Amino acid sequence: MVTNNIIITTAVISIITGVLSAMLGIGGGAIIVPTFSMILGLPIQITIGTSKFIMLFTSTSSAIGHFRYKRIDWKTGVLLEVATIPGSILGAQLITVIDPHILKMIVGLVLTAAGFNMIKGRKERAKSKSVEKESGWRRTILTKNGKVYSYTLTIKQLIAALIMSFIAGLIAGISGLGGGIVKVPVLNLILNIPIHVATSTSAFMILLTTPPTAIVHIINNQVNWIISLIAAPGLIIGAQVGARIVGDIKPKNLRRIFAIALITLSLKMIYDGYMAYMAQMNI
Repeated sequence: MVTNNIIITTAVISIITGVLSAMLGIGGGAIIVPTFSMILGLPIQITIGTSKFIMLFTSTSSAIGHFRYKRIDWKTGVLLEVATIPGSILGAQLITVIDPHILKMIVGLVLTAAGFNMIKGRKERAKSKSVEKESGWRRTILTKNGKVYSYTLTIKQLIAALIMSFIAGLIAGISGLGGGIVKVPVLNLILNIPIHVATSTSAFMILLTTPPTAIVHIINNQVNWIISLIAAPGLIIGAQVGARIVGDIKPKNLRRIFAIALITLSLKMIYDGYMAYMAQMNI
């Protein structure tokens, strides 16, 4: 039964998720999975399936928002998705054969790692040589406000990025995340793409990755449709707000505050999953 408290809680979580997703270039699963599992009490498989389905709304709204401000590197995003999508489909299939308590611990570990990664932060790497002297695929992004981002992608960088993108897809499929926790550092640290372009491109990539995995979860009957319908409006509105303000606000402090909350929730998920697994094994 869906109570007023569940409706209000879901709506608030959804708005916050939408804002942070657009700002940080993540799909929102890092917030949705632990909160829906712990606060709403949904089974972990249903939580992951529902997270992946409602991510359709988050990613679409976020990508549209970033498109309006012209921060997306479309070509690079599409290239990396060639590796990400197969990984996400494989990951979505794996959750049907993994013990739910073990899965809960796996998700908790993934989210804990994501939290520490956010605390560490992602700084722009200093260029060791000028863009003009680098050989590779030259990219130039001109944003709506007139800011120009120029960078060069080498073959070695792209090969490493493709491998990591497959891993990002695998994590996204098995954990219900959008993969942005891996995609943003891949874009920013491996390809040396400026952080604002990296987060915007990650949001666009999540839009491409999400539909195949969402379909798998729908086929496996792992989506709570009522919660999804309640969450959708907040996700859409929140993502538009996040895409609008990210260009003016440095996400460093916000990312760190979010990371502390994420790590706390993740560690509790690991603990709950471990205790349930031990009880199941009569240990």
